[in-house]
Amino acid sequence: MFALNQPTFVPYNLPMSRIKEILRSFIPEWRLIVAAVLSSVIAALAFPDVGMDFLVLVSLSPILVAVVLTNPTRRAAFVAGWISGFLFFFLTCWWLAHAPIEYAGVNPLIAYFLIAIVCGISALFPALFLMLMAGLLKRFGSTSLVAAPFVWLLTDFLRYWITGNNWNSLGYALAFSDFVRLSAFGGVALLTFLVASMSTAFALVTIYLLRAESRKLLGMRIGIAATWSIVVVTISVPYVFSIGSPAPVDRKLRVVTVQPNVPMSGLTAEQYRTLLAKHFKLAGDEIAKIDGAEDVLVVFPESPMLFRYGSDEALRSFFARYALTNDVSLMFNSTEWTEDSTGLTNSALVVAPTGKLAAKYDKYYLLPFGEFSPLPGPLEDFVPSFVGSFTPGKSTEPIEVGALRAGVMICFESHFGSLGRTYATSGADLLIEMTNDGYLGNTPVLRQHLANSVVRAVESGLPLVRSTNVGITALITPDGKILDEAPVYTEASRQWLINASKREPTPYTSHGEVFFWFCSAIGLALSFLGLRKGRTPVRNSQ
Repeated sequence: MFALNQPTFVPYNLPMSRIKEILRSFIPEWRLIVAAVLSSVIAALAFPDVGMDFLVLVSLSPILVAVVLTNPTRRAAFVAGWISGFLFFFLTCWWLAHAPIEYAGVNPLIAYFLIAIVCGISALFPALFLMLMAGLLKRFGSTSLVAAPFVWLLTDFLRYWITGNNWNSLGYALAFSDFVRLSAFGGVALLTFLVASMSTAFALVTIYLLRAESRKLLGMRIGIAATWSIVVVTISVPYVFSIGSPAPVDRKLRVVTVQPNVPMSGLTAEQYRTLLAKHFKLAGDEIAKIDGAEDVLVVFPESPMLFRYGSDEALRSFFARYALTNDVSLMFNSTEWTEDSTGLTNSALVVAPTGKLAAKYDKYYLLPFGEFSPLPGPLEDFVPSFVGSFTPGKSTEPIEVGALRAGVMICFESHFGSLGRTYATSGADLLIEMTNDGYLGNTPVLRQHLANSVVRAVESGLPLVRSTNVGITALITPDGKILDEAPVYTEASRQWLINASKREPTPYTSHGEVFFWFCSAIGLALSFLGLRKGRTPVRNSQ
């Protein structure tokens, strides 16, 4: 027998000096950390409730200037980007802790820690952005800053498709400005592209002024001219490519909305009856003012009243009598069984003036951790959904409401441009949003959510009626104007006459996220160039 020589395993030991070098490569220079904090604070100030929206146009400038001046490693740039992203998301989304603290009795430290984890995950995308930019800067010098708007849109695109949302994407800060008209052409992605382009243009000018060697580079001057040209072209889009004015047709609908200000918890049977009566009292006050002959639709908001129309015979009878007596259609939020009775849906139902159920829409986009848990298996039991476990709807067809067709959005769904676009291409005459943000308190979420709705109206080119429990109830016109805004956390009612019209489809309605895809593809190609190994330019070329 011959004995085989067995290979001896020798562990690979890094010398301590190398380990220290690797660890140091993750530590950003203090100037880059300061710039990261400054960028996040500037961006946060642009969002509600502060709402200094013009600041968002320079929000990326400090960190872009700093990454050029400090020439960090890709690892250090990643850390700095993560710091900036984490602070931004925490400063603008801290209100997520309100519901578990107020209604689930979660210790505030635990609640904010959990929110910090969510913000930390979201911050990975700004971190990736700065890491990719550091790679481009090392290969091509400071003029490669021109790539920043495309790379930023790429990481924003990844956040949307990986996490399922891009809440407070930088473009939403412009929802209450004239710039919102851009979303009719490229959605919120075009607004975000403008923000990144403007920030890059200011950053290049700042570097040009701060570094004498930069003023000698032809590439720097070309980069400045290119970014400012991009900014000018982007801003000019609504003026060069105008959308035709709508032509009214002979179909109208009077929409009545109520803001009942229902409390989020502690409802007794008596309070339930009193609050239900309040809904009809507020609606009746508006119905009494109507002197036209058009169809009338009364819209109740999403609320903690938790109507169960399908299984509550008394409620069905009550709603039927009200619709018959007042000759109106009634839209309301209800929890319903699926067709096979194996699950529950968060639905919008319409009772016709005949007293019969006329239409039903099941919420298509459910709120993660609110209406379903995206975690698998045992983890779902550990972190259940806050409100309940719902089954998503299967159809996004507009529903008939009187003489018009309406696309319905239930709360969180107003965040999805694809849903508004689907309704617009399917022949909807208006969008109706039923919302309850009451679980999150009188916090910035109220206006942040409103910003989403404004962008959806402009993207689709359709009027959007917001019926909310605690605010903000309003009518949003297709050009982004907010009409008859109701004060938050007060009882209110509103009515509007919606005229159907023949409209040219907006470019966003016709082409969807083509701009998002196009810029992301450019950003991806540029990022690969930055990640490839190659000669690093000398510092003077930076």
